Amino acid sequence: MVTLLRRGEKMKLPLDFTEGMVLVFGSKEFNFTPVAEGIRFTWISLYNKMGDTLLRIRFGKEENKIFVDDRARKPTVIGESSENSKIVDLSPIDVDGWKRSGITISVHHCSGFGRYQILFGRTTICYFNKRFPGGATHLHRTESEGANILEDILRVRVYELSDLQPEERRAILSAT
Repeated sequence: MVTLLRRGEKMKLPLDFTEGMVLVFGSKEFNFTPVAEGIRFTWISLYNKMGDTLLRIRFGKEENKIFVDDRARKPTVIGESSENSKIVDLSPIDVDGWKRSGITISVHHCSGFGRYQILFGRTTICYFNKRFPGGATHLHRTESEGANILEDILRVRVYELSDLQPEERRAILSAT
């Protein structure tokens, strides 16, 4: 089932996003062209039922990078970092091809409490270690004004890994 996610919207996932599942976002646009002033961002965030940000993918318009992080709803221990982050440089990847044909962004919830595998098209961009319990129950798409990195409406699908087409499943499994 396809669900549509517009800019600024929150969405309850049709089922909890847990181990062995793949969350897929489809966009006909992928625009990192610089703007005249400032840097523009788009965020896609996944939350558990406690309100922790399990995974947030941030696209920086002028940076040709993505930023992946998480955040506790509130720190559990005084002085404990409430954030874990990773920066991925997209320069060595054919971003221009995505600009022409659009992009599929997939998040595979790998085994157990472990990690997320993030793919653009069929290319694994990075792995991100999961720190908070529970599956994702909802997601949120946020953008700074004028970002226009992804199209206005994203197509969102949730799959069991076993339900993917063989070539898509191979792209995920060959990198794990």
